Amino acid sequence: MLITIAGYCWLCRQPLRYGNHSICSSCIRHLPQQNNRCPGCLYPSTHSMILCGRCLRSPPRWKQMLTVTDYRPPLNKLLHLYKYHPRPQIALCLAKLFLLRWLAHRRENLVRKPEQIISVPLHRHRRWRRGFDQVEAIAKTFGKMVKLSLSP
Repeated sequence: MLITIAGYCWLCRQPLRYGNHSICSSCIRHLPQQNNRCPGCLYPSTHSMILCGRCLRSPPRWKQMLTVTDYRPPLNKLLHLYKYHPRPQIALCLAKLFLLRWLAHRRENLVRKPEQIISVPLHRHRRWRRGFDQVEAIAKTFGKMVKLSLSP
């Protein structure tokens, strides 16, 4: 499944074959992998299916957490751009990246589809300064893709 759309890749600026703005398949393949992470907090761990000591001592309220990659190049530049210059195309691009990661995770770990999506709200001062909550926009877009509601 490709998430490339005509225009240019948001990361490497190479021309894309389909649609508007997104990320090319080469950049997707080169995103840093998150191997051996605690499923509760996503900190590095010796095993990806067992909670780390910290999560065993103080269990999180959720069963499992999932991210696309660590906050580092090249994706951190795109996230920074999106945080301070709202563009709906970037929310769609990031939601598609998360969709790819989520589908791979479901396939590899045979996990059930969640009941709803929870988005941690942005602090009201930051929301006022930026004019929007970027995580909420990504979560809503992702929710529409997988037919899940966003928890208020």
